[in-house]
Amino acid sequence: MGRKPFEWTPERDAFLRENIGKLSYREMGKILGCSHSNVHIRAIRLSLYNPNSKPIIWTPEKDAYLRENYMRMTQSQLAETLGCSRGYIGNRVRKLGLSKRGECFKSTPMEAALPPEGVELVRTAFRALVTVRNRYGKVDVSKFLQAWRERECGFRRGNNINRRVTAR
Repeated sequence: MGRKPFEWTPERDAFLRENIGKLSYREMGKILGCSHSNVHIRAIRLSLYNPNSKPIIWTPEKDAYLRENYMRMTQSQLAETLGCSRGYIGNRVRKLGLSKRGECFKSTPMEAALPPEGVELVRTAFRALVTVRNRYGKVDVSKFLQAWRERECGFRRGNNINRRVTAR
């Protein structure tokens, strides 16, 4: 059987309106006999905002500043310079579609990172993995790659790590 939901009455709403900037949600919850999250959600539903928090009004200039400095500064630094909280910065960044996974985080193509024979080895390993997975279903990739490496490259894991397997 579930818990009985907390009943909000006009008197409790009035108490919330009177104390929204004076007491914390936790303190109000203790007085009202409910959880602090209950109080917080009710304040949001009644469109009550803490007068101590400063909402930011986004202007095109602030958006331009955010776009220009997002890759250079942390969210805390941006919040401090714009005079708001980190939460406001994070929400606006998502709305603007900014990401720190830009040019500096792009991976290099396999052809540039590996010699040609290494690229072919990776491709044949991937083809073999796909073939085995299609034939047998779920495959433990690490065990498969270990077996493929022993067979194709002549390396063995275990006591003789990375030593070539001699022909028997």
